[in-house]
This record gives sequence, C-alpha cells and structure tokens, in this order.
Amino acid sequence: MSGPGRTLACMPRDDQPRWHPLLAAVEPEPGVWVLIDTLQKPYGVVTIVRVDGHVRFRAEHVGNLLGYATTLRAAVERVHSAELRSLLPGGGPNEYVTRPSRAPWIEEITARYRTCP
Repeated sequence: MSGPGRTLACMPRDDQPRWHPLLAAVEPEPGVWVLIDTLQKPYGVVTIVRVDGHVRFRAEHVGNLLGYATTLRAAVERVHSAELRSLLPGGGPNEYVTRPSRAPWIEEITARYRTCP
C-alpha cells in the first residue's frame, strides 16, 4: 500500500483512485446522506434504519424508495444508478423520475436539511 489513507478497498487494479457516488453526498445530520448533482440539487437520500433488528441503509431516489442495502456503499450506488437511468432520453425505464416532476421533492429535501448546498 502506498501512502497513508489509502485502502485496498478503494484501490482499483491499476492503482489509480476512482470517483465514487459517495463523493456526491453531504451528511446534513448523522445517519443521513443527501446525494447532490452537479447543479447542487439533491437527487437522492440514504438513511440508516433498522429492519427486523438489523442495520440497513434505505435508498431513496427523488422520493421513490429503491430498497434497502447492507452497506452505505451499495445504497449510494443504487441511488446513483437510478439517477443515471433517469438521464436517459424519455426518463429511462423509470418514468416516475423524470426531471420536471422533481421540483416538489427537491424543495422538501432542501427545506428538511437546511445544510444542503
């Protein structure tokens, strides 16, 4: 391993650091991550919850529950994948995430988490 702060988990085989969707997240309060796009608008929320006594990460994209993950990394990747699909022509396979319908959800999340940029 070269240099402090580098872990095997984040190092690809070519030894070059990669961008991860978690870098697009802000944590306005403990246990809540809001994913922010390049226009500084939220597009997803990941929260820590308990499901049947187990810690899980609830993944939400523009107000729609995507499911629960066992790791923060997996939950953030799920939300980011949904965002990428929503950018396809016609809104992608999930028409409920089209850009025009986002405004009310964006306002709600921005008001709830005042620390969002």
